[in-house]
Amino acid sequence: MSTDSNEPSRDSDAQLDEVLQELKALFEYSPPTLTLDPTWGTPGTRVPFWLYDKHLDRRLNLLHVESLSSLPESLAAVVDDTIKSITQRRIKLPPIERSFPGERWRRRRHPIVTDSGSVAEFYRETTSASCLVSASMLAAHPRAPSWTSSLNWGMMSEATSAWSAWVESFSLRLNYSFVYHELDLEPGIEELLGDKTLRGWRNAAARLPDMATWLIGPVSSKSENILRDMDRVISSTVFRPNIPSTIGHSPTTRVLPEPPDAAFSPWEIDESTIDDTRRAKRSQDEHILPRKQLRRSARLHSAVQNTKRSQRREQSKKYLAGTESRLGQQSPAPGSNLQFIVLPGTHNSPFSDTEQLIQHAWAQSVRKDTSLIIFSCGNFERIGIRHRKSQTLYLSDLIDVANDKDPPYGKLHLGLYIAAFRDTLDRAGQLQNLELSPSRQFPVGTSVKGLKRPAAEKQTDSNKRARKERDSSNALMQDPNTTLQEVGLRNLALLRFQYGVYNSSSPSSFLRVGSSLSPSIGPTHSPRLHRKYMPHEYFTIDVLSSIGYGATGIVHKGKLTMNDRDGPTVECDVVVKFAFMREQQERMRHEYSIYARMAASGVTGVIVGVLGLFNDVEGGALALIMTHGGTPLEDRIDKIVRVESIEEREAKRTAFLRAVGEIHKAGVCHQDLRAPNLLVNESGGVAIVDFDIANTDASKDARKQEIEQLKCLLNSIYGLESDSATETGTASSSTSSQAKSIGSWDSA
Repeated sequence: MSTDSNEPSRDSDAQLDEVLQELKALFEYSPPTLTLDPTWGTPGTRVPFWLYDKHLDRRLNLLHVESLSSLPESLAAVVDDTIKSITQRRIKLPPIERSFPGERWRRRRHPIVTDSGSVAEFYRETTSASCLVSASMLAAHPRAPSWTSSLNWGMMSEATSAWSAWVESFSLRLNYSFVYHELDLEPGIEELLGDKTLRGWRNAAARLPDMATWLIGPVSSKSENILRDMDRVISSTVFRPNIPSTIGHSPTTRVLPEPPDAAFSPWEIDESTIDDTRRAKRSQDEHILPRKQLRRSARLHSAVQNTKRSQRREQSKKYLAGTESRLGQQSPAPGSNLQFIVLPGTHNSPFSDTEQLIQHAWAQSVRKDTSLIIFSCGNFERIGIRHRKSQTLYLSDLIDVANDKDPPYGKLHLGLYIAAFRDTLDRAGQLQNLELSPSRQFPVGTSVKGLKRPAAEKQTDSNKRARKERDSSNALMQDPNTTLQEVGLRNLALLRFQYGVYNSSSPSSFLRVGSSLSPSIGPTHSPRLHRKYMPHEYFTIDVLSSIGYGATGIVHKGKLTMNDRDGPTVECDVVVKFAFMREQQERMRHEYSIYARMAASGVTGVIVGVLGLFNDVEGGALALIMTHGGTPLEDRIDKIVRVESIEEREAKRTAFLRAVGEIHKAGVCHQDLRAPNLLVNESGGVAIVDFDIANTDASKDARKQEIEQLKCLLNSIYGLESDSATETGTASSSTSSQAKSIGSWDSA
């Protein structure tokens, strides 16, 4: 009898030993050294840094980079504290199953990699696979009946994910469906968690889907050197972010509140010592020996350039001061029609790959609102903490992934996962509380309901005059020809980003490329960059949202504003498409040449107004600026058949077919007629966009085939094939007449 009664106890002890052995193996795990596949070739070297990284709100920018050598030990201590908590609560962990991603699982992957994506996949199949399950069980639901994960580490599609040698779309996330807006957990987990915990998880998954920001580079000496060079950046007194150097522009009136840091975190950041540390850095900088003297010619050139910059700044300050004194105010009031002389930006001083990677990683962390930033190149790594209040990035020492044992890599990343999970829940809860308390300061990205509406505007004489000026401005705004002609005279575009976490402290200067599409009034060649621009020589665009991305680049909605020569302000809605990579810019230049051909052929009314092709004078981006043509059919499909009558649908179909016929008459075959490229505006007009792969040498048969394919697409979208059977041949007869009309256009 005694032997039988002791059997369950021995089985339980054996199960516990197996669990402890697997956890100990993970705590002591160090991945093998990764080697580059010799048959693959040399990996890419481009570091991610884009136009958007320059336009964060000033209170969200990175200002300091500091050392936090204790960070790995702090993350490892998270694991120890979690295990201690489970022991104190007498929680019995479930037995290990064959599917558990343990030691054998981690050792099955060969340590041979190709590019950065391959490095990420190796990490996902080894370290991450074990940490996901262990972090979920130890920190989230230790009483679960079996070892399961409520977390995932994987890739989400991003517009810039394939633009550099580093991948940045991998992250740690809760298992959550954005389609159904619900957690995707294993059976029985929800009952264990309870309603309050589930509400907190749902809030965190929806509000802060990314728990950390990863930037993973290829296995290469350059990637390793960038991580090593971060010690140089840490030793600097301040971090000077790369922002546009345009001066003399109107100030932004948009204000973004500061986001909160977690109330409780495992890393020790003593805010009281921050100023002391920075003063010590400045003292060290003062005792650094002077650099080797440059040659006399180089010193003279530098002095001349500095003098010119100072003169330009003084001229701008004098003009602004004079304008302020004339207006009797120290700063322009929001909405005032103050005009500025603009001194466009030029190429900044060299910004190393290390600074670019750090600033880009910080910007990505701001956009995703994460606290942890991981820089990895397979064999080496740094872990960073984004401290929002002091705008400081705290970096660990360089981690040798395969050889560092204090702590080992497995325990370090298990602590990282648990810390990121808890940090996200903490801050998501704060954001929710701030949103429910509109009287308090609420953070970036939250939609606060219940705020008071602004008081009604009183009918004063000054308001009446302002309204009359706005009415005359709106009249100009409604005339697209006026806008096109006026913009055609201006060669400088100032672009400010005003959405999400972006709030430009200074705009980027974009100079017109090539000739204007209004050759009767505009330049016929690429203009030169001037030293300064008067208000009637430039226009400003506030980039207000991102609406999509594709092979040519990223597309945004914006508001164009310019001071008319006669006084009133002209405004219009525009679309700005940015191209960053060489292949994208080639396609964009081709698209602009197609628009130029159609403009020369007199094609109007069926394509958007093209305001010009512009290049960032500080390097990096090409911008195609167009008037806003309407809503894509892709966004209207669900409403078309339900809302529009058959007559309205037939009219729209006819309008699109006529539009393509006009384009064909100009010798252009679109070659990409899809629902996203077919627009309908509020007045019912149609337009065709995205000519980046258009062909000017297409045969007559190719153009006819494009018309037939468009007919099939439009019939499917507008539901005309099914309606024609019940309309006694009306639809089919109209289709026949359209075919004859299209045939005559194609033969022209």
